[in-house]
Amino acid sequence: MMHLKGAFFKLNLSKAYDRAEWVYLCLLQTHVGFCLEFINCFRSCIKTTYFTVLINGAAYPLFHAQTCLQRGFPISPLLFILRREGLSQLLEEEKPNGPFYGCLISHSLEISHLLLVDAILIFCNGDPGEVAILKNILDLFEKAFGMLINYQISSLIVDNLEINIVQSIRVL
Repeated sequence: MMHLKGAFFKLNLSKAYDRAEWVYLCLLQTHVGFCLEFINCFRSCIKTTYFTVLINGAAYPLFHAQTCLQRGFPISPLLFILRREGLSQLLEEEKPNGPFYGCLISHSLEISHLLLVDAILIFCNGDPGEVAILKNILDLFEKAFGMLINYQISSLIVDNLEINIVQSIRVL
């Protein structure tokens, strides 16, 4: 029987529907292979969206939408998947370089992350160097994606780690 050790981070995202860096999303679409026509159509949907409001039957002047990534917006699921794919690629690129490996679940199975709509689950072996690299990746994620991690409601769960390692992880 294997004795597992490691750390599990459940990171909650603030305002998942309200924040998006549109330039980054366009660049990411290029990176994952979307054709230029699709990217231009996507940009025009976001940049040229205007609304008007009827109050007591009278139309008020048009106004530009500040963000289109709202619940019910038809391409919202695609945008969520794209942002998660970018984070997933950042994490996967660190694996061969070390020291970010994820957590060994069995002799042949390793897991590093699961991506949900409003949360990110990250598994690691608890090595302080690995956690420092993870912190750098998450800082880049926040800047590039325009999403913020709400550390007040996020969680850290550890198993079979020495107390000084746990304390150093909490500091990051």
